[in-house]
Amino acid sequence: MSSDEADTARSTPLREITLRFGYLRRVALVALNPVLAAHDLTPPGFHVLFRLATEGGELPQQELALDVELDPAGVSRLLSRMIDRGLLTAARDPSDRRRRIVQLTDAGRGLYERLDPEVDAAIRDVVVGLTPEEERTLLRLLDKAASATRERELREEG
Repeated sequence: MSSDEADTARSTPLREITLRFGYLRRVALVALNPVLAAHDLTPPGFHVLFRLATEGGELPQQELALDVELDPAGVSRLLSRMIDRGLLTAARDPSDRRRRIVQLTDAGRGLYERLDPEVDAAIRDVVVGLTPEEERTLLRLLDKAASATRERELREEG
């Protein structure tokens, strides 16, 4: 098999993976949007709450920006709205004044805790047909791909 044939053989499954990600994302957003809209949140806003609530309550803005699928200005606007609502605070990193550290407030944690079971119920049927072991395997593979991609993005920005 030539190098071109190998590249084509590999790109076909990658395209199929991308198409399936897109489909499942659309299905998940259809399920999530009404739940989040009832709390004046968007999926990126909930994701910010989720990341902060599950990772110690504070993260650099740059790291959150990689996750929420918004351009830097969109991330700044989203975080500003959440800060205005009292869900987050943000402060310059004392060790690197170029970085902002975003923190979850008690109100933000409370909203996340109220929303978490509603979000779980809304997306429970998005990925059906998998055993619990298959779900863990899929998550492990997605984590591996996401981690490698995140590391590459941080190196490129860095």
